Amino acid sequence: MDAEISSFVKGHALFHPEVGEPIDIKAVDTVYFDNNSKGKWEVLETVRKAYLTYKRD
Repeated sequence: MDAEISSFVKGHALFHPEVGEPIDIKAVDTVYFDNNSKGKWEVLETVRKAYLTYKRD
């Protein structure tokens, strides 16, 4: 799984990583996910995001 940087333009969600505290994400937030990030999404409002995925060695 590639690394990802995402800018959220609409909505509200929680990301529950396998390790660590949940991340509360709302419109205007920018979030970085390292390669092989795993967890569960809890979508509270429909989300729209612009994102870039890339290989990170």
